[in-house]
Amino acid sequence: MKSNVLRLLIRLERGKIKDEIQALRISAKNQRLDKIERLEAVNILERRKVEDKIKIFKDSAKGKRLDRIIKLTEASKIAHSMGIKDPIDYKLKKISDLSNTNSQIMTDVSSNTNTLYSRGYEALEAEITSLTQRTNDEPFIKELRGLEDKLKLLEHSQKIEQLNNRTNDAPFIAELREKENTLTYLSMIKIDPENIKVAHVDQAAFPSKNKTQTQINCSFRTNAGTNNSFFQKPKT
Repeated sequence: MKSNVLRLLIRLERGKIKDEIQALRISAKNQRLDKIERLEAVNILERRKVEDKIKIFKDSAKGKRLDRIIKLTEASKIAHSMGIKDPIDYKLKKISDLSNTNSQIMTDVSSNTNTLYSRGYEALEAEITSLTQRTNDEPFIKELRGLEDKLKLLEHSQKIEQLNNRTNDAPFIAELREKENTLTYLSMIKIDPENIKVAHVDQAAFPSKNKTQTQINCSFRTNAGTNNSFFQKPKT
C-alpha cells in the first residue's frame, strides 16, 4: 500500500513535468512563428520602399530623357535656321587657324556661344536619334544597381529562412534540459517496499511559531542505492 502511494506520487510528478515540457515546446514554437511573422511584415515594408525608389528613379530617368529630346529638337531647329551645321567651337578654331586671330579673342567668343544650337544641327540630330531609339534607361541610373542588390537580399532573408527551416526548438529553450533531467531521474527510481518508513504523527499538524511548515517524510531507495524523500505539506 505504501509503495503504491509512492509510485502514484512519482507518476503524478512525471506527468506534471511532461506537461511542463510540452508547454515549453509549444511556447517556443509559437514564439518562433510570431518572430517570423514580425520579420516578414518588416521585410515586406522594406521591399516596398526599395521597389518604390526603383520605380521613381526609372520614371525620373525616362522623364529626363524625354525632356532632353525636346530641348535638343528645339536647338536643332534654331541651328538649321542659322545655318549652323558644325559646332561653333570647331568653326572658330578653323577661323583662328586660317586668319591667325588672337587666341584670347577667339576664347572670349567661344565662351559666349555655350548654347545647345551652337553644337550644330548634325550633332544635335545624332543625339536626338540616339535618345529616341533608347529602350532602356537603367544603365544610366547610377543608384539602380545598389537598390536592386538590396531588393534581392530582402527577397531572400537569411534570418527568416533559418527560422522557417528550424525543425527543433529544444536547443533554444533554457529550462528544457533541467526538466528532462528531472524526468529521467524520476524514471530511474525503483520502489523497495522493505525499505519504506513512514513517520507516525500523534496529533494534528499546526503551524509552528517560527512559521516553518510541518512535513511528512517518506523515505525510499532508488536503484542507485541512495536514500531520497518526498515532502508533502499537510493541510491545516
